Amino acid sequence: MSDSDKAAYIARIRANVPDELKALPIWLLWRSVPEPGKKKPKKVPYYASGGARAAGFKERGLELDCPEDRQQLVTFSEAVAAYERGGYTGLGIALGVMPDGRRLSGIDLDDVSPTDPQVTQILLAANSYAEVSPSGNGVKIFGLGDIGKTKSARLEIYSGARFFTVTGQVISG
Repeated sequence: MSDSDKAAYIARIRANVPDELKALPIWLLWRSVPEPGKKKPKKVPYYASGGARAAGFKERGLELDCPEDRQQLVTFSEAVAAYERGGYTGLGIALGVMPDGRRLSGIDLDDVSPTDPQVTQILLAANSYAEVSPSGNGVKIFGLGDIGKTKSARLEIYSGARFFTVTGQVISG
């Protein structure tokens, strides 16, 4: 990605992602890593400090969303500074319990168009910030509340222990 593309990406996120999300220490970065034999590359999360998210956690009996994990997440400004230093594909948000005790959850719809009538119904019901996924062929919805966990071929729902990439390609405010 060129420097001008990176600048446009950050400008789009600054303009479109709600300030409430940008103010919270829930940010991290990600890298696109090709996987042999797979169509889509893997999105690997990293802390702004440079370490892979949760590296070595299992060996120490820790899990994502534990205090050690949450303490390594940063504000939007800190994540942007790390992104601008280079080496990352984009920014992401860690789902789960936020510092104020509320839970940030996410819905990921794959292989859909934001203009599909069923997707429109989901967006209206969610009444939350939504954007186009990095592939351009899906929708990510961010919202408050514990909505559980579901994973199927075209739908993923998480209330923690995951991260979602951020594109800033807003669908709904």
